[in-house]
Amino acid sequence: MWLNLAIHFVSRGLEFHQQLRRNSFEFLTDDDGLEFARLTHETQQKNFQGGLSKDEAPQDRRMYATNINSCPVALLKLLLAKTDPTAEFLFNSCNKIALTYPSTTEVWFTNTPLSARTYTLFMGDICKQSKTSSSYTAHSLRATAIHQLSNLGMEARHIMFMSGHRNEASLRSYTREPSNGQKRMMSNALSLHPMNSAQPLAVPSLAIAPPTSAMGIVSNTAMYSRMHAQTGFGDVLTSGTFHNCNIRIDIHK
Repeated sequence: MWLNLAIHFVSRGLEFHQQLRRNSFEFLTDDDGLEFARLTHETQQKNFQGGLSKDEAPQDRRMYATNINSCPVALLKLLLAKTDPTAEFLFNSCNKIALTYPSTTEVWFTNTPLSARTYTLFMGDICKQSKTSSSYTAHSLRATAIHQLSNLGMEARHIMFMSGHRNEASLRSYTREPSNGQKRMMSNALSLHPMNSAQPLAVPSLAIAPPTSAMGIVSNTAMYSRMHAQTGFGDVLTSGTFHNCNIRIDIHK
């Protein structure tokens, strides 16, 4: 749940979690009947320090239910249900009996809040247990969330709404390099350039015609548009330079 909240609320994973209480979330449904969890209060994080007022802090950030086994909303409800009702904070020490016999007790977590040091160890423990190639910090979760939103094409202003950044320049350190999918899309887009086309371009015949009226150059707009789409030769007209001449274009099917 610690990881879920860090990702969904684009937090640093340390000071954010320490401020969460058992009543920090409310469960609502949107206009489409979809359930989500929302913070009942804002948390003081590095982004909000130095003059950022309460009205400027991100509001109505949501974590939606996914209706699968790992649904973050369902897991949050389970955490609350298994925490001692007298607990003030959301994250508390584990009930040692529940570790061995979880079905014998309704209380999995006591009313003793976790220490600040415990939060700093979470990400390291996850990396160790998962046998990741590198060791990551809690801040890596924030970077991961921002990368994911950026890679999916979310607008910078929407990412800032979730992360609490005050300007787009602050996001650049998180999104310097495009994702593999974006790199593939850029490569595919460049592959569509006429130079890389598998089909050789059909080059229409050009002939210098006797001087005629200017209207005789391209009298049929539809014909020109069709020719441009089929042959790519429109680039010649749009980027070429011609002096004292008219051009006759003969399209041969």
